Amino acid sequence: IASEKTVMYPPDYPVSDTPTGRNSGALTNWFMLKPSVEVLDDILGVYKNTTFDPERGWDGQGVGDFPAEMGAKGILHHYYKVLHPEQAQLL
Repeated sequence: IASEKTVMYPPDYPVSDTPTGRNSGALTNWFMLKPSVEVLDDILGVYKNTTFDPERGWDGQGVGDFPAEMGAKGILHHYYKVLHPEQAQLL
């Protein structure tokens, strides 16, 4: 990625709901990530140690309410939208 950002991705919104920001995920079929063992370890640690609530999302931060919110789409969006927004470039 020719950028100081570590990841670039477009948000993925559900087709049946009005986009609210809360109900968006990472479009994982078009996700550009600079390779980094440290970032991978951090993402896995967040996934293993962060609680998920269907009403409140990941860590109660409101990132949820979309298909696959508990999987890669949800945790990656939480990681880069809530925890490390300075590292992400949304397309």
